[in-house]
Amino acid sequence: MKFSMETAAKKLFGGEKVTYIESVILTILFWFMIKGLCDYDTALYQTYKYLQADIFVLAFSLIVFIIRKVRLLNWQSLAATIAFIPIAVWQIGIWNESPDIQNILKVEVWAEWVVLMILIDILLYKKLQFPNKNNYVLFVLYGLMSVAMLFHRNGRNDPLYLFLPLMLFVFTEIGKDEWERLFRALINGFFFFFVYAVIKSFLTVPFNPRQHLRYYGYFTNIGAFGMFLACVFVCILVALLYSKEKYGRKSFFYITSWVWMISCLYMIWLTNTMTLFAGIGLSLFFLFIFGGKNTDRKVIVKRLLIVIGILAALVLFCYVIYRTYGHYNEWVLYKKGRKSGIWAPYYAFAHRIVRVVNRTDRSSLKSFLFTLLDTFSSYRLTIIKAYSEYFSFTGNTPIPYIYLENIDYYAVSAHNNYIQVIVDYGYVAAAVYFVFVGTALFTAVKRFLNRGKKSVDLLPVLWIPMCLGLWMGEACGFVYPATFVMLILICRMISEK
Repeated sequence: MKFSMETAAKKLFGGEKVTYIESVILTILFWFMIKGLCDYDTALYQTYKYLQADIFVLAFSLIVFIIRKVRLLNWQSLAATIAFIPIAVWQIGIWNESPDIQNILKVEVWAEWVVLMILIDILLYKKLQFPNKNNYVLFVLYGLMSVAMLFHRNGRNDPLYLFLPLMLFVFTEIGKDEWERLFRALINGFFFFFVYAVIKSFLTVPFNPRQHLRYYGYFTNIGAFGMFLACVFVCILVALLYSKEKYGRKSFFYITSWVWMISCLYMIWLTNTMTLFAGIGLSLFFLFIFGGKNTDRKVIVKRLLIVIGILAALVLFCYVIYRTYGHYNEWVLYKKGRKSGIWAPYYAFAHRIVRVVNRTDRSSLKSFLFTLLDTFSSYRLTIIKAYSEYFSFTGNTPIPYIYLENIDYYAVSAHNNYIQVIVDYGYVAAAVYFVFVGTALFTAVKRFLNRGKKSVDLLPVLWIPMCLGLWMGEACGFVYPATFVMLILICRMISEK
């Protein structure tokens, strides 16, 4: 019997136990990836942000490393590793007097080595999966977006991730069963990090009804915590449908998913941000329109009318809120919310409605609409107007803090990703980016409907709209879990057969 390294590898790594261990490792890596993406915003100083960025890049590079089944038992990989060691030692050693930078580089050199091993494996074994003709449009748009953002990155690292490690993921062949395993690992990663984040939040920043009108745990930014919860909510929706489809309603996984949903809804209630609700609302809209068994045109029209009715009911609810609390002074209503315990989010919403009505300019229709939307969105339109002055074709370097005197906080970003992308990368790169995301959403819905509406195909159908909703209220770049995971899902759509 002729011996070969591939035969030995199949015998050694082809068993069910090894597959299970690999799934556990993938879950752990997704956990670290999500943690790095979340803690990037939580970190207060730029050096700590760079450290978190390298953590999530390393974690995702290792995920690509595993699913590509990179082979290290060859002289080329050994020679490259031996040559890389002194370079890595030198790269770290020159920063002996800067321990913070050294900590970043200790993670970064490992990510560089992982990518190097992947590239050598590609060159040796020609394991390069090119997109087929059905995915050419997405692939070309992805390439144009990457090049445009790279040339106009203005000192930012975000566009580099489009090439490494995301481009490696685009050219990775992933079978149907392997993608399902990766899909489960991603959902599990969000589950375990949600448990970690909630426990850490209540331990480090205990919820105090008299202190927290809105709660965002250990996160330093309530917007970032809200965006994370929106990601978790979409994961739970898919997990519920997947566990019911795969294991049944009486299964452990289905029951666990409902416990997870109740826990997430409680945290959403405590956080209570409009951006969070916009993301969840758009996700639920797409689930309601396309998730049912019948998707005929007449049925879709009926569902759209139901959505319009729900929106009208929400407007009526806001009117009832104002009729009930409109006679309150804004500050009195705010203090009432601080004393109401678990009902604090309700009074926070009532405070917002009263503030919106009281501060609306009724001198003209234009002023009325502007002040209505501006006040309801916590002065997002005022911030957008200020940042629109930086629109250009080439983009801008990171803009220093802008202080807007007619609002009560510093605007360190445009608080709107559609505007922020134009400010950062310019008109052309932003246009390609948004066309790319819109095309990806259309493709995701089309494939979901054509493939029998399987829950594995549902994730991008709900995730991309969730991002589009979040982007209306926050600047959500590539180093946020919502956008980065969206890119992972779209890259999978490009690479699949």
